[in-house]
Amino acid sequence: MRNSDAHSDVFADGDPPGRRNPEDAVRVALVHDYLTQYGGAEKVLVALQRMYPQAPILASLHDPAVAIPGLDRQRISESFLGRLPLLRSHHRLALPLYPLAMRRLGKTIAGCDVVLADSSAWSHRVTVLDSQAVVVYCHSPARFLYGDRDYLGATGFSGRKHDAWDRLTAPLRRHDHVAWQRADIVLANSQLVQRRLLTRLGIDSTVVYPPIDVKTYRPNAPIPTEAWMLVVSRLVPHKRIELVIAACQADGIPLRIVGTGRFERQLRAMTGPNVEFLGFQPEAAVVDLMQRCRALVIPGVEDFGMTSVEAQAAGRPVIGSDRGGTAESIVDGKTGILFGDQSVAGLREAFARLDQAAIEPETCIANALRFDTVEFEAGISSAIARAQMIRDERVAHART
Repeated sequence: MRNSDAHSDVFADGDPPGRRNPEDAVRVALVHDYLTQYGGAEKVLVALQRMYPQAPILASLHDPAVAIPGLDRQRISESFLGRLPLLRSHHRLALPLYPLAMRRLGKTIAGCDVVLADSSAWSHRVTVLDSQAVVVYCHSPARFLYGDRDYLGATGFSGRKHDAWDRLTAPLRRHDHVAWQRADIVLANSQLVQRRLLTRLGIDSTVVYPPIDVKTYRPNAPIPTEAWMLVVSRLVPHKRIELVIAACQADGIPLRIVGTGRFERQLRAMTGPNVEFLGFQPEAAVVDLMQRCRALVIPGVEDFGMTSVEAQAAGRPVIGSDRGGTAESIVDGKTGILFGDQSVAGLREAFARLDQAAIEPETCIANALRFDTVEFEAGISSAIARAQMIRDERVAHART
C-alpha cells in the first residue's frame, strides 16, 4: 500500500522538486542507494540526471571524496546516515538502517510528480504518496538478500554461513517484498535481472539496457591492437579479478587493471611483474585503454556489465561469462568470447579461443549500437509516461 501521509517539502536550495526545464510540468526526483563507490549504477544515475538536470537526488550516503564523473553533486541530499562518517567508507555496517533512511528521505520530495529509483538494494524503499508515480530501474534485487551464490560465495558466505545469513535476513526480505509493490513500473537492466525479479519476487518488468555513449568510445581511425589484456572494475570479491590475474600470469600475458576497491590489497599480493594496477582513471584514459587493449576481460557474473559494451564500442573484443549479463551483449566468436567454466583453466581456454577468432572492430562497434544512450532515454521516458497513466487511474479510482 502507498503511504498517503502528508509531508512537507524540504530542498537544500529552496526550489521545488526537479523539472527537466521550465516548460515541462513533470517534476521528477531521483533516488539512489548510496554514492560511496563508482560503478554501473552510478553511470546510470549520471545519465538520468542528464535527462532531468533539475531533479533532486536522494541517497542514503554521499561520499564527496569518491569520483563520479559527470554527476552534478549540487542537488544531492544525504540521509541522517551521513552524520556518521565511518559509514561512508564502510556502508555495509549500516545494513539494518537503510529502510529507515529511505523512509525519511521520501518525506523531502512529497511535492514531486514522479519518483525514479535507481536501485540495486534500497532506493525502491523510499517513502511515496498515492499521488506520486513510481518507476524503479532495477540493477538487481539485492544480491545479498536473495541468496545469490555468485555474490555471497565470493565473500565466503557458503554452506552453513549462507544458511545462517539466509535466516538472519528473512525479515529484511519480507519488508523488501512489500516495498516492491509500491512501484508502478519496474525496469530491469538485463534479461538476467528480469528473470530474478520474476522468480524471486513475482514481479513483471521491462528490460531497458543501461546507456552507453557509443560515440565516446568509438575510435576516429583504426588503432593497432596491443598485447595486453584489460580489466576495468571495482576491486571487490564477487568480480573474480583473481582469476584474470592467475590466467594471465600462467600464460605470460601482460594485464592492466583499472579500478579500486576493498579487495585491492589481496589482489596486489598475488601478482607478478606482468600485472599493472592503474587505480582510478578518468574517462578519457579508460577510452584510450579500451581502444588499444587486446581484449577486455570480465570474469565475474555481471547483472549486465556496461564495460562489456563500452569495450565493444571501442572496437575491441570482450571475454565474459556465459551466465551473466555479458551473455546478452557479447556475440560469441564475433564480438568476443563467452566462457562457461569460471576458473583459471576456463579463462585460459577463452584466451586460446580469442586467438583463433576473427573478430573485426567494425562488428564490435555495430553490436554496441544496440545499447546506445538514445535507446535508454526512450525507454525511461516511455516508462515515466506509463507510470503517470497508472497513477492517474489509481487516483481517479480512489475518488469514486
